[in-house]
Amino acid sequence: MELIDELVVTLNITERQAAGGVGAILRLARDHLREEDFGCLQRAMPEMDHFVATSAAEDYMMGAFGELTTQHNRHRVRRRAILGSRFSRLGLESAMIEKFFPVMSESLCRDCDAGIADIMDKILR
Repeated sequence: MELIDELVVTLNITERQAAGGVGAILRLARDHLREEDFGCLQRAMPEMDHFVATSAAEDYMMGAFGELTTQHNRHRVRRRAILGSRFSRLGLESAMIEKFFPVMSESLCRDCDAGIADIMDKILR
């Protein structure tokens, strides 16, 4: 869980917030990226399923069924709103979204190809 430790130290947040933020971003990636791009993220981060499941469980417990999206809803504003809502439930301001991405990209790119950074950028496009 090196990524979580990096987020905790770099962003001065709790482990729960770090894991929840990563899960929220990865769930959005799963819902909006092409299958091959998401597969590349999965190979770079084998523990991804844990974060996605944890994020989904938190949404379930918070009653957040209304924010589920389909692959057809590809609007950037909607994606930021979804992340903002999930981050808010973690006690994080939506401005933290922009701070998560560079730390995640750097951590995932260390052991993978540089294409991960491009894939991370696609999540919010």
